[in-house]
Amino acid sequence: MNLKMNKKSLAKKNKLVQDCVTRWNSICDIIDNVLKCKNSINNIISKNKKIDKWFITSGEFKNIKDLLKLLEPFKIVTEVLGGENYITASIVHRLIKSL
Repeated sequence: MNLKMNKKSLAKKNKLVQDCVTRWNSICDIIDNVLKCKNSINNIISKNKKIDKWFITSGEFKNIKDLLKLLEPFKIVTEVLGGENYITASIVHRLIKSL
């Protein structure tokens, strides 16, 4: 029983995130997830000759990492402004200046 639970837990942790048009930060989440799974992604691609043209180079991973650094502040601001337990109007100006 415990082994099954561990497998399910592991599968969820390693599953790639997909885009969701109704979630503003889903692209940022996808990029973060791709970087965390980059070795697994390249292992799968390198073993399948039909898709090896999609192999992600180290330079491309660096670009993806740079893009994540650019998007992360926007994700934080979006999450703060989406809060429902506090008034956000008073912090909008400060958050925009932080970008």
